[in-house]
Amino acid sequence: MRKTTAQIAAMVGGQLVGTGSGVATYAVTDHRQLAASGGVFAAIKGEKADGHAFVSAASSKGAVAAFVRRDRQQELGNPPAGLDLIVVDEVEKALWVLAQAMRSEVTVPVLAVTGSMGKTTTKNMLAGILDRTLGKGCATTGNKNNLLGVPLTVISFNPEHRYLLAELGSNALGEIEALTRLVRPQVGVVTCVGAAHLEGFRDLNGVLREKSSLPRNLEAGGTAVYPSFDPLLSGDAPNWPVRSVTFGNLRSDLVRVASSQEGICAEGTLECEGKIRRVRLGMSGAFNLWNAAAAIAVARLLGVEFEAACEAVAQVKAEGMRMEWREIAGVRFLVDAYNANPSAMKAALEALAGQSGGRRFAVLGTMLELGPRWEVLHEEVGAAAALGGLTLLVGMGAGGRCYVRGAGDGCEAVHVADQAEAARVLQERCRPGDIVLLKGSRGSRVERVLDLFASGGN
Repeated sequence: MRKTTAQIAAMVGGQLVGTGSGVATYAVTDHRQLAASGGVFAAIKGEKADGHAFVSAASSKGAVAAFVRRDRQQELGNPPAGLDLIVVDEVEKALWVLAQAMRSEVTVPVLAVTGSMGKTTTKNMLAGILDRTLGKGCATTGNKNNLLGVPLTVISFNPEHRYLLAELGSNALGEIEALTRLVRPQVGVVTCVGAAHLEGFRDLNGVLREKSSLPRNLEAGGTAVYPSFDPLLSGDAPNWPVRSVTFGNLRSDLVRVASSQEGICAEGTLECEGKIRRVRLGMSGAFNLWNAAAAIAVARLLGVEFEAACEAVAQVKAEGMRMEWREIAGVRFLVDAYNANPSAMKAALEALAGQSGGRRFAVLGTMLELGPRWEVLHEEVGAAAALGGLTLLVGMGAGGRCYVRGAGDGCEAVHVADQAEAARVLQERCRPGDIVLLKGSRGSRVERVLDLFASGGN
């Protein structure tokens, strides 16, 4: 976006209070995320805070405008110098209207990624490839993959960008369809369908229905990319009204993972249209080769050479708390604590089992939003953990009891109440050279074990 505040007010049908001469280039819903001049602050009332209380703070951080509700305008008074107010009935709706208007101006490739696991890494890999081959683009950052974040991504697109790439997340039926209709991608990737957010989707069929909303609502003539090894997606794909291409381990896949090997950096052999390339990723987890294959498949659809895509994807590093290595007192921690569901848990445990070196430990936090079968799903993960050659499984919190119960006699397992108790167990048992997986849903905050371990568990 590169619009004057007067233009923005006109685009959303808002009342302008101010000069209208400020030039805006991006928007935020958190004033602390204002990192450069040209920001528009959307004053949204959330569960914990009301953005209208931070309008002045946004001005001091360089915002050129703020979206505010009409029924809050009087209490705000005159805006600070240099800040225009755009007064609207609903701030969230104004963001969507602005995003829709900005999307209509995009003429470069528009892409979207969703899935129960791996969507952020796939998005990052695809952005890494395209930045190095097509030129700098606009892609989702941080956790802006929801009903508020995706409009911000679209709004941040500017005429110099060579592509627009949106990550689409969801925890309730209908959200992916709404986001897809906003973004209007020509290419959509579904990384997999797994038992995630079952409180909102009820069962795997609900997850499938939600995730397949992306390929079902692509722009006319679009292309869907999905894994051939996912039976739910493979069964549903013939019903999609678009062309489909696959990645996986079949010779018929556009990009095939022919071999894989675990390690601090996972590596493997990829094949595409008769060409073969050995790739060493900048992160652990052999499952990330599937994400790389998905990203390369999209790049090929855009005309990027296979060899160039492989070179670029190898340069992409793990995002924070996603298969990220940390070392404390000689103990290596594999931190994958940004989110969790049964599929992601089992994949991380497989990655841990494939590491060479010292003994292996796992601290697993509760998986959230799994619905009424949450105990059984935790027990299944515990059973999988017991098969991985662990020295010790540490189950933390409510789900931790289920992990321990599922592990049975397959490995030593203990339940702890919180991060501090988990850290103390590791302090007592770990020695230099050992490897510890930290994995759990965001709400489990299992990454706190790192700081507590470093401080002696206190």
